[in-house]
Amino acid sequence: MFDKTRKAALSDREVFAVFFRSESLAKAADTLGTYPSTISRTIRALEVQLKIKLMEKIDGRVFPTQEAMIYGKFIEKKIEEIRRFEFNLSHSILEIDIIATEWLLNNVAIPGIPKNVKENLDIRINLSSSASLNSIKPGKPTIFIGSSRENKKTHDMLLKNISIVNIGIFSPSNCSIVDFNKIYTPIEISKIPLIDVVDGNTCSLIKFSGEAFDKLPNALGIVDAFHTAFEEGMTRGCPFVSSECVVRDAVSKNLCTEVKISPSLDPVYIDVIFSKSENRIFMETARSIHEYGKILFSHK
Repeated sequence: MFDKTRKAALSDREVFAVFFRSESLAKAADTLGTYPSTISRTIRALEVQLKIKLMEKIDGRVFPTQEAMIYGKFIEKKIEEIRRFEFNLSHSILEIDIIATEWLLNNVAIPGIPKNVKENLDIRINLSSSASLNSIKPGKPTIFIGSSRENKKTHDMLLKNISIVNIGIFSPSNCSIVDFNKIYTPIEISKIPLIDVVDGNTCSLIKFSGEAFDKLPNALGIVDAFHTAFEEGMTRGCPFVSSECVVRDAVSKNLCTEVKISPSLDPVYIDVIFSKSENRIFMETARSIHEYGKILFSHK
């Protein structure tokens, strides 16, 4: 049973906990799908209630205060205890959060869920379209599909690799800003106007021997999926980051050409990352999605 729309209202403390984890109003707002001003007002209301200062401005940016760091660590622990208790309280309904990009949800997660799980009315599957693990709820059975193995949130989770994907920079064959006979260096690549792809930590996938650029000043757009980058680049007539399997058909028709780079871009690891759990159904679901993903990517 799927639910892509249901959202529980967050308390002021939970909103503060997101700000405490991210140490940024903008990042907290992005995680919760709201505005920084809304996060700020919520925390101000909590400050009034607690009679302590939780935010301070340093060099134009807002950070948690020392009191906020102490309070935040305490709140994090309590919120996790409450969520675990609430989950156990409603154990008759098993809720599973699945987080992935739209393409991975539709092509790996949904078809990979066992039929008996889909048809079980005592199991609720919550689908979240995102390339980030930052929205994961502590204590909630969660399956993430994507590239995020370096995220600190994965340290207490299990990981199974689906595929190691070779990526590159491609461009419409009629694009005039690229010299297809030239071999570009990493520095030259950083200056090309292109559509970039980021991982679950919002870091660029353009990496050479593990080293990534702090920023791409000429990036024309930032997306979280190779298919989206391909569609954007072909539509806008500009270079883009993508995988070989995504562009294969366009390359064979001479609609798209790979930009020569030395050294080559690092490959990307597509993983299934999931909570440690003693629940048999949850573990079977995670394993089933992993197996389906491996079969799908082995044919690409």
